[in-house]
Amino acid sequence: MSGTVLRTLDFEGSCHLAAFSADGSRLFSATRGPDLWNVWDTATWTLLEQRDVGGRIVAIGHGGEFYAVQREEAGPPSSFATEIRSASDHRSLATLEGHAERLDAAAFSADGARIAVVSRSSAPLYADIHDAATGRLLQKIGPHEQAVWDVAFSPDGALLATASEGGTAAIWDLATGKLILMAEGHLGGTYRVAFSPD
Repeated sequence: MSGTVLRTLDFEGSCHLAAFSADGSRLFSATRGPDLWNVWDTATWTLLEQRDVGGRIVAIGHGGEFYAVQREEAGPPSSFATEIRSASDHRSLATLEGHAERLDAAAFSADGARIAVVSRSSAPLYADIHDAATGRLLQKIGPHEQAVWDVAFSPDGALLATASEGGTAAIWDLATGKLILMAEGHLGGTYRVAFSPD
């Protein structure tokens, strides 16, 4: 890899999420201002689809087959609802139970069966694991001492990594819910975390 820029895509608003399809033929992206779902052909870089989804897309799952979108509900008080939607027809598949707060991070497992979400607004601070098909809460991982900014499943779905404001990255065993590693010593906050493919 040379690091050479191959293509620059122009977006309406700001792009905050992007993911390739499993075969690399499509690039899916999410923008804010307005809240758009975009699908690009990677052979020609033609924009194939652009749709206003009416909320902030927080995660793209299973090679772009579905996505999670959070929309603000009418108040007062202010509250949010997070839906899993099909990317092919944008119908709602499930709504995550027990989440009225604004999410700070979300990630699907590689098989698309689960989604992990975190919010600074809820206390104590946990990463919640939901069934992506039903929205049902399966597991709470934590607690964390400081705000969690990112989450990621391991490729086999056995582990969850969390990145915290205090400069730590934690690895959790999802079979037991126990902390198995705390990586400390980062300069400043830890805002992103990811596993290698292996």
